[in-house]
Amino acid sequence: MKQRSSRPGYAVRLFREDLNFSAGHISTYGDLMEGQHGHNYQLSIEIRGPLDEDCLVIDFRVVKEILKSIKDALNHRTLVPGRHPRLSVRCGGKSTRIRFAGEQLELPTRDVVLLDVENLTSEMLAFHIFKSIRDRLPAADVERLDTLSVEVIESPGQSATYSGALGS
Repeated sequence: MKQRSSRPGYAVRLFREDLNFSAGHISTYGDLMEGQHGHNYQLSIEIRGPLDEDCLVIDFRVVKEILKSIKDALNHRTLVPGRHPRLSVRCGGKSTRIRFAGEQLELPTRDVVLLDVENLTSEMLAFHIFKSIRDRLPAADVERLDTLSVEVIESPGQSATYSGALGS
């Protein structure tokens, strides 16, 4: 198991306008399903770790390519929590039906993205993006780097962040 260093380290941060995306989402609060709405999301990520042999924490090109693929998958879609314990989601051909506490919403299947989260909050979206980045980073970078932080900004002055260790 890799021992994490407590010594000061380096970090890189990406917060580029071309990585922003617009998406609707379905979320619940207690017994209420929030009305369908969307945000113009902005992403900011920070990766911490030691420098490699080229004096880089990580090659920006690698991270930008990963973020672009994540953004493209979410952009102009309705994000739905796939593991919500009380939300029923039925994808049938061209139509997806979402039921919660007696309410029903029907959307074109091509516009729906089911995410592997319990609810579609900014916190859970940050966690989903963290996992997506971690799973797509080259294995050598995941093992070498220390932490990844993902901030999802849903509107000016309002954001959520998920930070976690990389590697073993």
